[in-house]
Amino acid sequence: MFKGQRCPLVARGVPGSRRCAGVRRAACGTVSGGILALAVQRVRFNAPGRQGHQGGGERFEAPEALFQPHLINVEGVGVAELLFNTIHAADIDTRAEFYKHIVLSGGSTMYPGLPSRLERELKQLYLERVLKGDVDKLSKFKIRIEDPPRRKHMVFLGGAVLADIMKDKDNFWLTRQEYEEKGMRVLEKLGVTVR
Repeated sequence: MFKGQRCPLVARGVPGSRRCAGVRRAACGTVSGGILALAVQRVRFNAPGRQGHQGGGERFEAPEALFQPHLINVEGVGVAELLFNTIHAADIDTRAEFYKHIVLSGGSTMYPGLPSRLERELKQLYLERVLKGDVDKLSKFKIRIEDPPRRKHMVFLGGAVLADIMKDKDNFWLTRQEYEEKGMRVLEKLGVTVR
């Protein structure tokens, strides 16, 4: 983000990462249809501790990398294709239900426009790869992407709920004494293979 520009917000360490997070929250979003060249409108925004910054198309670079990792020199597929491939790696009888029960979680899902962009790209992949371009059949394809307002912290909340449910189940927990006696091999108790 802000490639080729002198960005006063860039700094190392925790304060710098907080400023970057503030910029993401204040200014970034996804581009409809994935066309970065059209996202040139300059917008003024405030970031923590600073005021009056302007951003244009670069506001969309960080979120766009989720859909097109090659933009930041990362090999691999984008989030829509990754989700599509994951669903299609499952048993064919479960795929329709997976498409109807997609739940977003984590801070990177908070970008404005991300849920609708993800849905649009998943539908396009389904149309091309499953329906082989048959647009008439697309109306029968059901997809539901939930984007709960508290999704930024859902992983933590889920972990807290699981910990509360399992608090009285000794076989779910590892003790310090077990770790000191067995080291990393203690993970085998939880079914994790240690090499």
